[in-house]
Amino acid sequence: MTIVPFAKASEFSPARTLKSLAHRVRQRTGRYSLLFAALTLVGKLYPLLGKGGVALFVWQGAFWLMLLATIRACAVNHRMQQIAEVLFALSLLLRLAELGAEQADLEWLRPVEYGVQVLFFLVTLRAILDDVLRSTRVDADHIYGALCAYVLIGVQFAYLFALIESVQPGSFVRADASGGLSETSDIGVREFLYLSFVTLSTLGYGDVLPNTDLAKVVAPAESLFGQLFLAVLVARLVG
Repeated sequence: MTIVPFAKASEFSPARTLKSLAHRVRQRTGRYSLLFAALTLVGKLYPLLGKGGVALFVWQGAFWLMLLATIRACAVNHRMQQIAEVLFALSLLLRLAELGAEQADLEWLRPVEYGVQVLFFLVTLRAILDDVLRSTRVDADHIYGALCAYVLIGVQFAYLFALIESVQPGSFVRADASGGLSETSDIGVREFLYLSFVTLSTLGYGDVLPNTDLAKVVAPAESLFGQLFLAVLVARLVG
């Protein structure tokens, strides 16, 4: 008769148990479902972006959490994830530098920050789309990934619009009540997020308009890219 020895006490350590539990939670929740929840939170808090003080701080906190969730979603591609982590750190440093910067410094800090954000979303979108479109199985988490990619396209173009406006002021203008174009150029990230998703969904309300040649090329490109993405996505899921 063979006697099976009792398991060692070290095998039942709390640290190992918690680590195993955390691994199971990550597997069950999935990368993209957490990112989708973060994107939903940022969308719900969108009205706070137009306000200052604590409201703006809350929205920015949710936005940076969304960026962290985006990095986690790129774990399938370690190289892209590492690049995204570097861009995230650089973007955070630029944002902190803006807090105490003079107006003259903001003229070059903001374009650099917007450019880094555009690169960040470009890298993360590449990793997410590569995983979603090439996966041999279609499950709930990959469907969440496709939805996240579509929303991140809108966010990326919003920061691309902001970059264009910061480099060439007047690239985007508002339409006033009489149908004319506003002379002021005070459009910020809040308006560009609105413009981007209106363009991506082909609603085209016409209250914020591209005004320069570059802006008139980029804005329709977003609409075209969004429609092609939906067509390819549906074909991938059905096929």
